Amino acid sequence: MKKDSGKIWAYSITISIILIFFASVATVFISVVKAPVAESDLYMTNYHDADDRANEIIKQEVAFNKLYNIAFVTKEFQKDDLTISYRVEDKQGRSVEGAKFTLLLTRPDNNKDDIELGSYSYDGEIYSFEKLDLPREGRWDLIAKVSVGELERFFSIKATTLKDEIVEF
Repeated sequence: MKKDSGKIWAYSITISIILIFFASVATVFISVVKAPVAESDLYMTNYHDADDRANEIIKQEVAFNKLYNIAFVTKEFQKDDLTISYRVEDKQGRSVEGAKFTLLLTRPDNNKDDIELGSYSYDGEIYSFEKLDLPREGRWDLIAKVSVGELERFFSIKATTLKDEIVEF
């Protein structure tokens, strides 16, 4: 009767550990290099800063909403020749002059196509951003930072060039 030396278990365990190690390295490599995570642009800053300022951002929004209303008045969101317009009114329905806007157009899947707009016109009622052509069809997030005096608010819209659907979030 021949006895088994028991070395097969040691080899099996060693090979399994090596395979698991390489599978883990491959998973991390694929997730970092092939599918990088795009940081959120929700408050026009990185999420660390937004998290640190969360209470201040919320307080500013509540104070702003007590005095003013913002409306997205762009009727059609298309890829070419797009004009983006907003209305800012006080609670009595009077147009607010002197509001300051910064607008960021971003794709939800990446930050490569981000467009930041700062020049706009005011016609006594409507704040309009220059006509622009979007680089790609599809879904876009429009994040406006609106300041009136010391108060500021972020006003976010989800829009798509593929159908007539515009949603505030």
